[in-house]
Amino acid sequence: MKTAKENQKYLQDVVKGMVMVGQLGFSLVTPPLVLTLLGFWLKTRFQLGGWIVVLMLFVGIMTLISTAKSYYDDISKKTKNSGPKRPSGISFTDHR
Repeated sequence: MKTAKENQKYLQDVVKGMVMVGQLGFSLVTPPLVLTLLGFWLKTRFQLGGWIVVLMLFVGIMTLISTAKSYYDDISKKTKNSGPKRPSGISFTDHR
């Protein structure tokens, strides 16, 4: 049977995971959406062609990819650091 402290830690971990997923979703969806809307506004305000919307959508998608890559790198770095520690010497297969 779990203690109250273990239950509280489990609940904190679940809430932390939910917040991270929500933040990731917001960070990925917002740039393409906002930049596309900005492109439509620029098109109508300054009577530009449809190319501005396509350009802003492209910039938004590139921002999405950059955000996803940085999030993936951060998560992979955290999981790599939490694994077993390697001895700090140069081994035969570790060529530096």
